[in-house]
Amino acid sequence: MEQPFVPFDAVMDGTPCAGYARILGRRLHGGVTFLDVRWQDQRIQLMLRRSETVAYEALRDLALGSLVWFEGTKGLTRAKLHAVFVTRAETVWACPRPLPDKHHGIADVHRQVNRIDLLVVDDDTYRFALAMSDMTTEIRLSFLRGGFREFRTGVLQRFFEGGLAQPFTTECRANGAAYALSLTSELKLKRLIIAGVERGFEIAESFRNEGMDATHSPEFTLLEAYAVGETCADMMRRTEDAVRSSAARFFGRFPAEGSDPHGLREAFGRPFARLAFNDAYKRFVDPEGFDGEAGLDRLIARFPGQFVPGMNRFTWAMKTVERLIAPQLQQPVFLTRLPSGLSPLVRCDPDRPEESCRAFLAIGGSFVADLYEDESDLAAIRQAMEEQARTTGREINTAYLDALAFGIPPTAGLGMGLNRLFMAFLPLIGLPAHIKETMLYPL
Repeated sequence: MEQPFVPFDAVMDGTPCAGYARILGRRLHGGVTFLDVRWQDQRIQLMLRRSETVAYEALRDLALGSLVWFEGTKGLTRAKLHAVFVTRAETVWACPRPLPDKHHGIADVHRQVNRIDLLVVDDDTYRFALAMSDMTTEIRLSFLRGGFREFRTGVLQRFFEGGLAQPFTTECRANGAAYALSLTSELKLKRLIIAGVERGFEIAESFRNEGMDATHSPEFTLLEAYAVGETCADMMRRTEDAVRSSAARFFGRFPAEGSDPHGLREAFGRPFARLAFNDAYKRFVDPEGFDGEAGLDRLIARFPGQFVPGMNRFTWAMKTVERLIAPQLQQPVFLTRLPSGLSPLVRCDPDRPEESCRAFLAIGGSFVADLYEDESDLAAIRQAMEEQARTTGREINTAYLDALAFGIPPTAGLGMGLNRLFMAFLPLIGLPAHIKETMLYPL
């Protein structure tokens, strides 16, 4: 059973403590040495006394970054600070090189390349790595509790299932076949739905051979989930529950720390707001709304280079959301009533054919999740996939089309970028809101 996180300060005085710890700081006071160490995912203080600690001199002079084993009891120092009063300790590994100097600023090269140095030295980076693990676990548990099965569908794909996105490709030496790294598990999970799975999800690494910036990376973590017989509104409820639970795990590890200029802590405690897409478009982009070629021409005039003539509706809408609408939405907001025709695999609203059964979730100024009801008209799906194959020049996914011959029941789906979700919490602990900060070892 998972053990709850217990801050060291909450451990009762007199409790025996022992384990491996890494030395991150040192203060000398005559015959007493205080070592700042990382132990059990926390930064704590060890108190070594010449009169009571075995091998005191050897431990006192160890280089920062060294690894030690210690035994002692929890207590309060004369200054009323929490510490472990060490009775016995020994050197496990003496660090052979100096750690980065955090007090004079950590160079970008350490943030981007020498990530292990940063994880060792910078407490916020290390604690955020733990928080991301906690949040991912909570999201997984939320779907498991909701009756979903978790699957692993593989990374290499014979047919690239990423729509208009650009893939990473490779060749297998064993059989000479060409493969693409997976961008999405959508069609693989839908084949499981066709086979009889009622609810399924996957959390997997995804790959897109395109641009890199503050919100985009060639590699990222994607949650995809599908549920038979549910609607977009049902999937919105599930997503909100999962995100809210994961946020609670973050706030449990970072209780009331740092500034919160956008009121995220309070926002995660109440229902997420809903905003119709066209209302958001009129407010943040164009007061005349999202309307055909004339609307695209106005965007081209206002944002030359970002929008170009002939751009398809999906790319137009996605760029608008990512670059112009989502940055205005810091607190969680579902963008609802999206226009129809953005994706051939998304069902149109039967009561409002000009709108689709689809919603986007924005948090922290980023587009985080796509929620929708699947199109179940097999002829329409086949026609759309054939058209996409002609547009991209890629081979059509015949395996999926063959599976569709069995029919697919009404299904709701979700695609959520976990890195984008984690990014929303970075400013709360003083870290830059950059996607690289959500990766343990960024490119």
